[in-house]
Amino acid sequence: MKAIYDLEQIVGALEIPELGYSTVSDHAAIHVLDSNTLAVVVVCGHNARIIEQAILIRCYPQAAVQIDGDVITAAI
Repeated sequence: MKAIYDLEQIVGALEIPELGYSTVSDHAAIHVLDSNTLAVVVVCGHNARIIEQAILIRCYPQAAVQIDGDVITAAI
């Protein structure tokens, strides 16, 4: 479980230059779903792709990142 909680902290603290260097946690709720999966629920759906790209850049290849609407999942 430590790995997914570490990923939760990393994702939450990611700065997004396109959104004024705010963090992912400023724009989304981050939830640990299980020992391998993290969900990032974006508050304003129009920012979902920007946030997904920031997560991909920082977390690839550590995590497989997928997006469905305004929900981004990262699985380790």
